[in-house]
Amino acid sequence: MRKSCCLFLVLILYLPFTLVEAEEVTRERAAELMEWCQRERAGKIAPLKEDAIEQCVKAQGWDRESCERRNENFGERRRGPDGMLPGMFWNSELCTKALNAERYFMQNPRAEVYTPG
Repeated sequence: MRKSCCLFLVLILYLPFTLVEAEEVTRERAAELMEWCQRERAGKIAPLKEDAIEQCVKAQGWDRESCERRNENFGERRRGPDGMLPGMFWNSELCTKALNAERYFMQNPRAEVYTPG
């Protein structure tokens, strides 16, 4: 049991890096990259979102449910004074590669492989 748990942790920690280091990216691998990117972003955004909700409850005096609704899309792209503002944490190596692959496949619908260059 302990060995399988450790193996699982190693795979979870190692897999995103193997995805980033791969030279050629297939459409399937691009989808995996985006999934890992979204998980990475969610992990980084979650504590900040919780802080924003707590701050809303304390500083504004609103109930928690209202503050949760207000911060429902915390960390995602939003409208700003000069147009749309990007979401948080898209600048990691993993997300950059995922976005580049996704963009490439959208622009080249017949392509089977993307090679970052």
